[in-house]
Amino acid sequence: MNILICSTGSRVKMTQYIKEAVKSSGGKVIAGDSDPYSPALFAADDYVLLKPVDDDEYMSSIIQACNQKEIDAIIPLIEEEVPKLVKNQSVLGNIGVKLATSDQDLVDVCTDKLKTYQYIDQLGFPGVPTFSTIAETLTLLNERDFDYPLEYG
Repeated sequence: MNILICSTGSRVKMTQYIKEAVKSSGGKVIAGDSDPYSPALFAADDYVLLKPVDDDEYMSSIIQACNQKEIDAIIPLIEEEVPKLVKNQSVLGNIGVKLATSDQDLVDVCTDKLKTYQYIDQLGFPGVPTFSTIAETLTLLNERDFDYPLEYG
C-alpha cells in the first residue's frame, strides 16, 4: 500500500513513523509538499511536489501524484486540505484512492465554530456558547454574565 502524506513540511518524525508502519506491508510513503526544501520530503521513500492548497490546481496536482506514484491512500496533515480532499472523495475513489479523514458532515461541523458548538451542545457536552449575530450576543450579554472574554471570528 502506497501512502501519500500531504503538506509534510518539517514533520520528519511523523513521516518516519508512518514509513516504518507501512514498511511491513511492502508499501511506500510518498511525502508531498509545495516547498521543494521541506525536510520531511527527504525522510519518505519518495516525494512529489504539490501545488499549494490554496492554488486552483491543488486537486489536479494531488490526482496527478496519485496516478504517478500509484497511491492507495492519502493522509492530509493540515486543516486546510481536509475540506478540499473530502469534497473530491468520489474523484479520488474513482482512481482507487482512500482518504484518512472524517466524512463530509463531520468535516463541515469541525470547520465551523457555530456548528461545532451546536453539535457538542446537542450531545450534552459543555461548550463555550457561540453566537452567529451581534444582536444575539448583545441579548445574551444583557441576560447574564460571562466568565470569559468574547471573541469575534
